[in-house]
Amino acid sequence: MLVALGLACLIGLVYANSFQSGFVLDNEFIIKDDPRLRAATWENLSLICTKDYWYPKGVGGLFRPLTTLSFLVEYSLLGFGQNPTYYHGFNLILHLFNATLVFFLMNRLVNRGEIAIGAAALFAVHPIATESVTNLVGRSDLLAAASVLGGTLFYLKSIDTHGYRRWIWLVMMAVSMAAGVLSKESAVVLIGILPLYDLAYRMNSRRILSTKSLEAFWRFFWKGYIVLVPIVVALFAIRYSMQLSHGPTMMAWKDNPMRGTDFLSARFTAVKVIGYYLGLLVFPLKLSCDYTLDAIPNSSWRMSSLEDWKAALAFGLLAALAVVVWFCHRRGAKSIYFLAGWFFIALLPTANVLFLIDSNMAERFLYLPLVAYAGLFALTLNAISQRIHRTGYVVLLGLVISLLGCRTYLRNQDWRSNLTLWTSASKVCPASFRVQRSLAIAMYDQKSEPFDLDAIIDVARKATAITRSLPVEQGDQLSHFFLGMLYGQKADRAATRDVNGSVILTDEVRTIFEQSLSELETAASIGETIESKKSNSMRLAKKGNQDVPQAGPVQVYETLFMVYSRLGRHGDAVKTLRKIQAINPLASRVYRFLPDELILSGNSSEAGVVLIQAFLLHVEHEFAAQQLTSIYAPGNQATQPIVLRDGATLSFDLTNPLLRTDVDAAFAQLIELFLRKKNFVTAEQLMEASVSFQCDPAPLNAVYERLGVKR
Repeated sequence: MLVALGLACLIGLVYANSFQSGFVLDNEFIIKDDPRLRAATWENLSLICTKDYWYPKGVGGLFRPLTTLSFLVEYSLLGFGQNPTYYHGFNLILHLFNATLVFFLMNRLVNRGEIAIGAAALFAVHPIATESVTNLVGRSDLLAAASVLGGTLFYLKSIDTHGYRRWIWLVMMAVSMAAGVLSKESAVVLIGILPLYDLAYRMNSRRILSTKSLEAFWRFFWKGYIVLVPIVVALFAIRYSMQLSHGPTMMAWKDNPMRGTDFLSARFTAVKVIGYYLGLLVFPLKLSCDYTLDAIPNSSWRMSSLEDWKAALAFGLLAALAVVVWFCHRRGAKSIYFLAGWFFIALLPTANVLFLIDSNMAERFLYLPLVAYAGLFALTLNAISQRIHRTGYVVLLGLVISLLGCRTYLRNQDWRSNLTLWTSASKVCPASFRVQRSLAIAMYDQKSEPFDLDAIIDVARKATAITRSLPVEQGDQLSHFFLGMLYGQKADRAATRDVNGSVILTDEVRTIFEQSLSELETAASIGETIESKKSNSMRLAKKGNQDVPQAGPVQVYETLFMVYSRLGRHGDAVKTLRKIQAINPLASRVYRFLPDELILSGNSSEAGVVLIQAFLLHVEHEFAAQQLTSIYAPGNQATQPIVLRDGATLSFDLTNPLLRTDVDAAFAQLIELFLRKKNFVTAEQLMEASVSFQCDPAPLNAVYERLGVKR
């Protein structure tokens, strides 16, 4: 109890300012924008247990229902809503719980209270943990670590007991691991840590392949590890099932550049990253929330660049550490052997050594390995202090904890907002495209004056400069889109307007709009390529079914259309709006602007068809009614009105021959659009509505036949 109280005071001091942090980074998507958290209903519980962790934003191939469930409890049941203070409080409680478990584990391993307290204190205050503790969505790391620590302690208790009580501890271990893998997949490392303990403490590790050692392993397996096998099998079954139901995930190469190199070079780079991890644990001075392209350039085994030599140095360092660990183990230092193994086993799922993941490096990956580092550091500190003075350990430990605690406190200030976080990251990783892009977005979102658009553009250009040389399928759509949008706003600010509100294109304004256009067209090309790859992957997942609805970067198209229009390129504006309509036939922007763009591009006959479609879909209804009259009865007040009103009901005068033809065309186009989107219900509703408009059914049925859809 006293240890837990001391750790609570320590954590309370170094994380006191973490409560200032809001919903930064992914917290906005995972907590604020997740509709499943709005109410504790059976429907939301079902969605949490069946949908991706990133629902509804996208599919990341992650299944963490317990993490999401913890946010549901806080958001709805406890009524915390969108107040981040309480979420921070729960994260700190979990971190305290984990630090306490570290104490119990170390006390069991070395049976020395002062070393166990030192390890727990170092774990509690180390600044590398801020990405898991201060960052709210680091909740998954905290829960997974609690699972692994708790499961290990349960296993150690099972070793000390016999009979049915041993199986009680083993069942508790299995439950702990199940909770862990449902919080974060990396908790599966428990199944590697348990044999490691037995190898270090219960088997002859010097003769690991001997008959007696193998017999001992199988005995431990059938009397211990076996209870974890169903959980591991279930985890892989769940992930496989999710991939079948949700479709494949699209991992971005730029998030992990190792994906773009050969096998050996990728592993050489991964070894270099492990070297960086060790450096951050020893000297956590320069911390960043992002290390993506091109913060850590790829290395290779050819030894032709400085990055290659960095990897070689890291490899040599790891080899030297392995020799030291083995030497210590030969001298009976079982705890060093076990903790060193813990570090690498805990890091293995995210180390990009066995398989490549969607991230090349992240400080949150070190939260569970930090347990081993803290233990090893405390053991080393104790060994050094024994050569100095009896009280040297306490003095040195106090000094290290003070330094680490101050760094953690300062690091928490970086997490106050997206702006402070990305500003800090830009100083550490200026070559990361995401850092520069996110910093520009954070500067734009601060909504404070003075609003220096040119300064934001300068930062956004750094992001596109990093990714511009990449192939289209590997480019970053958002970076180019955001820069294009900024150029568009700059052009609008610099432009003057005529009496009708239209932009007057001076040479300066045209140049800026063309800069905007270049970036937006690049963004559109990247987006279309990505969507095409997704569609192809979905077709493969559906075993060759070619009927995949059209998709595309709608937000890019919307901005691109406006720039085309301002530059007087109305034909291109029409094509862009048509793309939006194909993706979303109910997009109101299409029916508001497409008729005017068609008229300006010399296709006034098609404008009427689009307005009729707006009328039929009840999108921009009144606007369409006004424009239809101007198109089909221009300036003729004596003729029968084109749009007939009966109270709130509007209808057409189908005696107008031109209108009659365009109504048929409007129905045919809409039915085809909805059939291509697999919206068969709306298509059938339009077929039924066509009867009241006296449409010829033959052309409409022909649309079904051409697309191979049965009515």
